[in-house]
Amino acid sequence: MSAPNIAGAPLPQRARSYWRARTTALGERLERLLEAERAQLPPWLVVGFGTGIAAWFALGRPLDWAAFLCLAVGLGLSGFVVGRERSGRALGCFALAAAFGCALVWARAEWVAAPRLDRPVIAALEAKVERVEPMVAKGTVRLTLAPGDPALPPRVRVSVDEDKSPKGLVSGATVRLRARLMPPPPMAVPGTYDFARDAWFRGIGAVGKSLGPVELVRPGPRGGLDSVRQRLARHIHG
Repeated sequence: MSAPNIAGAPLPQRARSYWRARTTALGERLERLLEAERAQLPPWLVVGFGTGIAAWFALGRPLDWAAFLCLAVGLGLSGFVVGRERSGRALGCFALAAAFGCALVWARAEWVAAPRLDRPVIAALEAKVERVEPMVAKGTVRLTLAPGDPALPPRVRVSVDEDKSPKGLVSGATVRLRARLMPPPPMAVPGTYDFARDAWFRGIGAVGKSLGPVELVRPGPRGGLDSVRQRLARHIHG
């Protein structure tokens, strides 16, 4: 049986037949490609998941994130419902993985969200030391503190000159100091390291520098990594 002759058919019918044939041929070619590469399709779920995470970082507003989620879920459902072949299932899995990645990082950002300082202040605070990081090259010690003042963020990071840092300063100690605090700074140049974003996920609401010596109110527990680090630093410097 030969194909119907549409040479004398009206132009719209001939155009529809032409594009239907082209679309069918393209779909069959895509199906053959996916069939040949079927063993390589599962890793694309990771790519889709990463695409969703990257979309959350690239888009800056909750409305944009919600729109991306709706679009991804819509594409995923369309792939499973409309596309019965392997291409439809592949599109559905990729889109749903992207939606899951975006939703997961959004939920994580809301989970770790903490109050942030909105303007620079000079504050006298008494806080518990959560982490001690010697910055040997700068001659300073970086402290992650949990202030007891409800007017301040629950976690701040303060740099202290090494000669103004008391001996025996370890995690778990309680200190008293006066510091200039400011909101975590954003990236200095577009595309570089974004400290404000990193501080957000670490729950750090302010950063700053001490304006005087740090007073050790209550020493922390002996032993631990901080004590070992301090002994090693004294040995190297001595």
